[in-house]
Amino acid sequence: MKVFYDERMLEHKQDYFHPEKKERLERSKEVLDENGIKTYRPREFDEEIFKKVHDEEYLDFLKKFRGYLTPDTIVRENTYEIAKISAFCSLSVGETLLKGENAFALNRPPGHHACRDHGGGFCYLNNIAIIAHYLKEKGIERVFILDWDGHHGNGTQEAFYNINWVYYLSIHQKGIYPFTGYEHETGEGEGKGFNRNIPVPYGIGDKDYLKIFDKIVLKEIENYKPDLILISAGQDSHRNDPLVGLNLSTETYGTFIKKIRDYTVGAVLEGGYDLNSLAYSNLEIIREMSI
Repeated sequence: MKVFYDERMLEHKQDYFHPEKKERLERSKEVLDENGIKTYRPREFDEEIFKKVHDEEYLDFLKKFRGYLTPDTIVRENTYEIAKISAFCSLSVGETLLKGENAFALNRPPGHHACRDHGGGFCYLNNIAIIAHYLKEKGIERVFILDWDGHHGNGTQEAFYNINWVYYLSIHQKGIYPFTGYEHETGEGEGKGFNRNIPVPYGIGDKDYLKIFDKIVLKEIENYKPDLILISAGQDSHRNDPLVGLNLSTETYGTFIKKIRDYTVGAVLEGGYDLNSLAYSNLEIIREMSI
């Protein structure tokens, strides 16, 4: 089990009082250090892999633009370079998975709202989609992406909506940003039936989530028979999170991992905005992935 982290990601700045702040990583890193969990610096990868997910024009735009992509997502002078480091952490997860070892990216900015030609929702490069394409190039044939972030991963859904070598499943709160992820969105063309959304109501907690996991998630994984599982690990579904109205406990994130322990698993950090809840939920996930 490896955890990838790079202190340069702390330099990414949104607006003052923005929830996606450097303390999210700082507090998580403190908790990992306190518990004796080592982190590894990612290596650099060829940026050409980004073009599997994003238009070249959009990538060039990110390098040059200064200002707001959306009201909640700003591009500064160093934004692209730091988003690139976040993607390198994610690609290092992918590289580790190829060796049959679990891995976690403690990274920011997050990625699952980043679409082919635009960013938003605090996201610039779609980290999880980039990993999937990297794995595909290395010979992995079937990837299951499980997105338990409290918000729907519209960018990830877009990336794989017409293909069948990725099965994308998202559990998210209904009726909140990005206002996508409806049950009828099941894929198109070759991807028909390989996209599943489970929008859940405000306030849903551990018992109902675990029921969804047992009756739907595990069944879909078993039916799809993936070579490995990627997780968009957004812990903003925690009961203490200020941006989402769900009610999960810290321990439940570890339970999710226990239930998929027969698979090689890679996770990248998405949301999670209460510092302590995020830090200890990350610890729970990493501990279970280490067994």
